[in-house]
Amino acid sequence: MPQSSLPRTGVFICRCGQEIAGRVDIPSLQAEARALPGVVLAHAEGYGCSKDSRLRLGQAIQDHQLDRVLVAGCSPGLVTGLFQKCIQQAGLNTEDLYLTDIREGCARVHRDDPAAANRKAGQQIAAGVARLANGSPGCTHTAAIRPSAMVLGGGLGALTAALVLAENQHHVTLLQMGTHQPESALYSKEASAWTNEQNAAARHHPHIELIPAASITAVSGRAGDYRVSFRQGRQECARAAGAVIIAADALESRRETPPWEGLIPNMTLSGLQRQIAAWHPAAGQLAEQVVFILPDARQPAQLARARMACRAVVRQAAALKQLGAADQVTVLFRELYLANASGQDNDDFQQAKD
Repeated sequence: MPQSSLPRTGVFICRCGQEIAGRVDIPSLQAEARALPGVVLAHAEGYGCSKDSRLRLGQAIQDHQLDRVLVAGCSPGLVTGLFQKCIQQAGLNTEDLYLTDIREGCARVHRDDPAAANRKAGQQIAAGVARLANGSPGCTHTAAIRPSAMVLGGGLGALTAALVLAENQHHVTLLQMGTHQPESALYSKEASAWTNEQNAAARHHPHIELIPAASITAVSGRAGDYRVSFRQGRQECARAAGAVIIAADALESRRETPPWEGLIPNMTLSGLQRQIAAWHPAAGQLAEQVVFILPDARQPAQLARARMACRAVVRQAAALKQLGAADQVTVLFRELYLANASGQDNDDFQQAKD
């Protein structure tokens, strides 16, 4: 492809303090990147995910008229949402962004061999630039969307989702699965009372059709226009909805005997949340030091649990510091699973980090 027809690409390399810069030769990576076809800018930042760095990235997109952006730094799972929001604000699409992991994938796995770390980082950047140069822009599709939703579940989460949608003038079909008591009501008497209160509100809301003791038989259609078939007793029924929300109940997962049992006080996330809600500054700090230990999610079956735990931990850690309820808050993790399309989880992460 002729150089003149290539998209104008900017390469941004994160030093991540000394996590990357301590093992990878950043200036040599910049020089290699500048020599790649289509690259018009190769820039290094101390912490690419920081607010100031993202502001400089947005300004560079404007100043250098960039068509594509490659960010070489830490795990994309940590920062995808942050950088997507940044480039969108500068006028690019999310398809114009590529993130490559040179921290865990290069600097850490080759901590005893800097030459190998440098070589691999350069190869990953070159591959990412080539991918951006040869990728086609995303296509925009339009389709009619039904202004209604179906919520599946009978617990507090399902009731809350249905009521929020209904209060915003959307018609909601609340399909309560089975006939058992919602598991969320087993947490405490307060949760049980709140569930009953929300259930009564849903039953009397003009925008909610509540269907109890139902079982799904089929789902068809596309995003924005679904048809859900279900059975209620002996009757076969169907409803159309623009969105289907699965809000199943869940109970906390806790080991019978944690390895730190008896050594330090420990509690579950919901237990800490109740203490935070009831805490008052006059009572003194909840603790001098709070340590969150996140679950390992290397097995696919554990991923959903890990995502929920990560979100809860980040928000609770920020709340503890903002309230002054603890002097030091530490989060121990193998990986943080936060990134989503809206970027809300990444905003929470940045707030906790700051």
